[in-house]
Amino acid sequence: MTQQQLNEIRERCEKATPAPWNYFYKDKYREHHVSIPAYADSGFKMALFPNGCPSTKEDAVFIGNARQDIPALLDYIAELESRLEKAVETPEKIIDFSKLSYAELAVFLEKHGGNS
Repeated sequence: MTQQQLNEIRERCEKATPAPWNYFYKDKYREHHVSIPAYADSGFKMALFPNGCPSTKEDAVFIGNARQDIPALLDYIAELESRLEKAVETPEKIIDFSKLSYAELAVFLEKHGGNS
């Protein structure tokens, strides 16, 4: 995936109605729905699919969580890219753990929080 694709996904997320989006089921009609905030800080919700468009509960749950999940995934990708960039910039700090004895490895892990 290119940086441009990631930027386009983030832009679509930022333009969408703010989170949280939620799944709900209408027993009366046996319909799966997704609700979104009607407008900022109103406390009111509106059904994204008032006619129960998602065909299954799983589809509706997926859609209902996408508004929270996609930004979290994009943030995680950015964090990993940043870490990778730092690792590439400082290859001299990379340790070949295969060359350490068990005692040296234990000391390293103790010193660098390996139990977390």
